[in-house]
Amino acid sequence: MTTQGQIAGDAGGDVEPWEPRRIIRAIEGREARLANGFLRCHPERWLPGFPERWAPLISVLGYELRVSEVKPTLVLPDDSWMCFRGTIENEGLLVAVEPHTAQVLAEEIVPHVRPGLRSALIVDYLVQRFMAVLGMSQTVSETAGGLVFNGRCTAQDVPVVASVRLSFSLNSAPCTVVVALGQELLERMDRLWRRQVHSSARSSADGGTLRFELAQLGVPPNLLSEYVTKGTVIDLEVPVSDALTLRTGSKVFMPARMVEIDGMLGCQTVQGIAPTLSIVEGASRLSIEMFSMAADTNVLAELAQVGAVFNTGRPIGDRVVLSINQERVAEARLSVYQGRYAVEVL
Repeated sequence: MTTQGQIAGDAGGDVEPWEPRRIIRAIEGREARLANGFLRCHPERWLPGFPERWAPLISVLGYELRVSEVKPTLVLPDDSWMCFRGTIENEGLLVAVEPHTAQVLAEEIVPHVRPGLRSALIVDYLVQRFMAVLGMSQTVSETAGGLVFNGRCTAQDVPVVASVRLSFSLNSAPCTVVVALGQELLERMDRLWRRQVHSSARSSADGGTLRFELAQLGVPPNLLSEYVTKGTVIDLEVPVSDALTLRTGSKVFMPARMVEIDGMLGCQTVQGIAPTLSIVEGASRLSIEMFSMAADTNVLAELAQVGAVFNTGRPIGDRVVLSINQERVAEARLSVYQGRYAVEVL
């Protein structure tokens, strides 16, 4: 992509204020806090041997079971689900079976079973076995096998705050079971995952200045003074959107989207390739940045996960910085010009 941006001249009344909340998605503070740890974790990695322990029963019954997804989530089951309480290290844990799944399990295990006591006993047995295998396999708790089955309950009986959603198929029938967690177990999983992410980062990697770049222009040196003169309006030739490019120094780090976190500016990394700028020989790279800060290797390692979130702690506003070779040269006001981003140098 090649863009020089254009000085908008007498744009005047065509320049409109930037309205961030029309394009920026809001994220709750709690979701943002867990986004780089628990919500990015792979719970199955803490359950070595779980499939092998469960496989004999499936084999004896002659059924086909395939796991399609194991996903951490903040969505909790409600009282329409069939719920069972467990205890791990004195903290409550909830295993909830989606209503359709309970019916599928009962009918597949005992064909033509009627709703009622027999179907309930089948699901009870399967959940009790599930908890037993979960307890023997898990490595999150300091106590191996420390998960106790306490029996039926309602979704309101156990103070849970997050969950792991298990989606699978039994003989091609889609099923969903949720393991809902208390605050202590949630925090432990969050810490463990972050620690694993930090340790897996290259030890030789350096931190640096993390930049939230909105656009980058290639400007001929003889025009630079005009571009940074107070009152100049520059059409960035970039459509208005929530897209950002995260940079460390001059290098592209990750593509991202702007987000709002309790009124503060943040970003969430996304899948894809950030746009690159090809400039003519001799032109200067003028970067338009929403925010910049010093970031250590742990921050960068967390943000390298697609879906990770960073909270700048700065209220959302229309002020941006213009920099050349990572040196600040001017401050500007972000605005909109004919559906594209523009800045007015202050």
